Amino acid sequence: MNGHDILLIEDNDELRSAIKDLFELDGFTALEACHGAQAIDILKKPHNISLIFMDLNMPVMSGEEFLRSAKELKLVENIKIIVFATKIPKALSDEYQTLKKPAEIDELLNLAKSFCDRPNAGPAFV
Repeated sequence: MNGHDILLIEDNDELRSAIKDLFELDGFTALEACHGAQAIDILKKPHNISLIFMDLNMPVMSGEEFLRSAKELKLVENIKIIVFATKIPKALSDEYQTLKKPAEIDELLNLAKSFCDRPNAGPAFV
């Protein structure tokens, strides 16, 4: 969709694969990472990522650790972030768009579209 890539950071293989397929069927290019450290490696390489869709509870490097590291390394300055988790700390919900698990398919896709259709948009609350 308009050259927007989505980085999906989720440790559950089945869920990550299902969400990736949904995004790709809707015209997005979706890249996958199973934890924050893998996502950092992806972001250090040239990319066209405009949206990160991420879980918080992951092995190796959690979502919160990823956010701290990615900010320190200045890897997410122009990338919109959606935190997708069962429990979302208030501090994160104040700073990022959030979506609680489980979510409807339409919610996932509409949220991704709303972020990718608005270049350099900050948090959008639905």
